[in-house]
Amino acid sequence: GSTDGFRCVTQPSKVLPLVPQTRPLRIASTCVSQAAAPAAGDYGRVFKRSVDEPDQLWAEAAQGITWHKPWTKTMERKDSFSTSWFVGGELNICYNALDRHIENGQGDQIAIIYDSPVTNMKECITYNEVLEQVSKLAGVMLSHGVKKGDCVVIYMPMIPQTMYTMLACARIGAIHSLIFGGFASKELSSRIDHAKVINMSHILRGNGTYDKYFKNELFFHRFLPA
Repeated sequence: GSTDGFRCVTQPSKVLPLVPQTRPLRIASTCVSQAAAPAAGDYGRVFKRSVDEPDQLWAEAAQGITWHKPWTKTMERKDSFSTSWFVGGELNICYNALDRHIENGQGDQIAIIYDSPVTNMKECITYNEVLEQVSKLAGVMLSHGVKKGDCVVIYMPMIPQTMYTMLACARIGAIHSLIFGGFASKELSSRIDHAKVINMSHILRGNGTYDKYFKNELFFHRFLPA
C-alpha cells in the first residue's frame, strides 16, 4: 500500500519483534558520522542575513530538502507576531529523513546509534533498516484505521522503536504527541483521550518496571486498548 506516494507495507508477513534478534548487531563505537554544519566563522554573516533578508535566506536553505509541492511565497507576515512560512508548500518529514538519503546511495550509512545504559545494548541501524521498520509500522497503523490528520499519542521509552513510530506517523500524515514518562496518571489520561495510543507493554526504568504504573494510568482513560 502507499500514502501520498510513499511506501507503506500494509500486510506484513510477520509481526516483528521489538528488538530484532536475527541480524548481527553493529558495535556503536565503530560507527562514525560527520556533522553537516556551516563553519563557525559564517555565523555572523548568516545571522545578519536572517535579520536583513530572512525570506531569501530561508528560501535558499529550503532548497536543501525535498518538496513535493513548491511554495508560492517564502514568508508572509500577518502581523508583528504572526508569520507564515513557505505558503502553499508541501513536504513529508519522513521522506526527507529517510527516503531521499537512500535514493542518493546512502542507504547503508548509519542513521541511528543506540546505546542503552539500562540493557547495555549497543547497536547501529542503517537508513535502509530504519525505512523497512518504519514502512511496516506505517502499514500496521493504516490497517488499524490511523489516517492523515489523526493524533497519535506515543508513550514509549528511549529506544529505536520510538523513533520508528514518530517517523511512521509522519509518513502517513498523522500527528504524533510524545508523552513524558514522568506524568502522573490523571495528566497522562487527559492526553490519551484525544488520540490513538501506541505504547510498550512492559518498560524497564532503573530497577523497576512501568507495567503496573501504566495500567493505573489507563484506569482514568475512557478508551482502554483492546
